[in-house]
Amino acid sequence: MSGKCIETILNHRSVRKYKKTGIDEKDLQTILEAARRAPTGWGLGWINVIVVRDESLRKKIAELVGGQRHVEEAPVLLIFTIDYARMREILRKINVAPGKHNIGFLLAGLIDAGIVSAFTAIAAESLGYGICYIAVYSAACEIASLLNIPRGSLPVVGLTIGVPDEKPGLRPRPPLSVIADYDKYGVLEDKIDKTLASLREYMEKTWKLVLTENGVYENVGNTILECLREQGFDI
Repeated sequence: MSGKCIETILNHRSVRKYKKTGIDEKDLQTILEAARRAPTGWGLGWINVIVVRDESLRKKIAELVGGQRHVEEAPVLLIFTIDYARMREILRKINVAPGKHNIGFLLAGLIDAGIVSAFTAIAAESLGYGICYIAVYSAACEIASLLNIPRGSLPVVGLTIGVPDEKPGLRPRPPLSVIADYDKYGVLEDKIDKTLASLREYMEKTWKLVLTENGVYENVGNTILECLREQGFDI
């Protein structure tokens, strides 16, 4: 089983085309159980997973995240939410004053959402399904309103799941010597040179779209900051 798990991880591909076949209910419960068993900081378990199977909802979410058709066409879309609203009310039930939802809360929740969604993705792929991550944080407040997510909680990442109707090739990654160091951070110039040598042709357009001034991440950052404040974060 361990060998199969490693093989699944090393052969990950983002799948954006799915067959009409749905997801077996038993498989879905297994996938969700993997999410439940994923580690979270202090064992808080504050990540909520919303299973979106309603086609009209998936269509609206697809539009909100830039018209990504696979969000609409996948039989299942999972929305991973930092569920501070639940934890806040639990504290009040036991007569404890909740702390301000500042950047410490946000950072811990984002890390946990990443871990839980990764466990979920591996489980789904291990069962033969295709998956694709969706940056729902780009329209977090709109999606929160659509899915009735309470103030104090925040949807941060989505995952489409379905029976693959394509087999894309493995995408290039930086060399291991670029991303893995021992005992201390390596020589920055070496990392830059190796990254450019291996990925420039494939990634230069994406770098310019996403990482530059007024690029995707800068603009999303401004949007998400407003949303965080709307959702009750003290940031």
